Amino acid sequence: MSDRKRKRGRTRVKQFAGFNVKEPDRLVYLEHQLRVRYAETDAQGIVYYGSYFIYFEEARVEYLRKLGLNYRDLEEQYHPFVVAEAGCRYRAPAYFDDLLTFRTAVARLGRASMTFVYETVREMDPEDQEQYVRLRGISRPIEIGPGLQLVAEGYTTIVAVDENGRPATIDPSIREPIRRKMHRG
Repeated sequence: MSDRKRKRGRTRVKQFAGFNVKEPDRLVYLEHQLRVRYAETDAQGIVYYGSYFIYFEEARVEYLRKLGLNYRDLEEQYHPFVVAEAGCRYRAPAYFDDLLTFRTAVARLGRASMTFVYETVREMDPEDQEQYVRLRGISRPIEIGPGLQLVAEGYTTIVAVDENGRPATIDPSIREPIRRKMHRG
C-alpha cells in the first residue's frame, strides 16, 4: 500500500450534528462569547433548544466581522444569504447566566454556499463541575479540553441567492478573506 493511500485512510473526520468535516484539526476557529439570558430558557431554566440556532447566527455574524466583513453590508452590496440547512446536537444543558463560548469555523466554501460549524463550550474548573453536576442533577458533560465542557455542536449552510431566489456566486471580496482563514498551514 502506498503512503498516499495510507494517509487517505487515516483522514480524521468529525461530525457536527450529522455534517462530516474532514481534517477538523486544520480548521481555524474564531470564538464569540455570550451569557445566557433568562428569555432564552424554558420553564426548567434550561436553554430552549431553538435558542442555539439564534446563537449560531450571532456567532456566524461575529466570525465574519472578525474577518473585516460586515454581514449587513455584504447583503446590501452583493447577494443576501439564506440558511439552506442547519443541525444541532445537544450534549449537555446550559442554564440562565451561563457564559458560553461559541467556537466557529468555516468547514466548506463552495461557489454559492458556505458551511459553518460550531462548538458550544462552557468553562468550568473541576470543583465547580462537581457542584454543578450535583445541583443540576445531570450526568457529567463531555470534556473537550482542560476545564472545557461541550454543551452543543452544530452547523449551518448558507447560500447566496439572487433576486429570483436562485443560488448566486459568492463575490471574491467575500470568498478570499474566508478562504485565507479557513485552514491552518
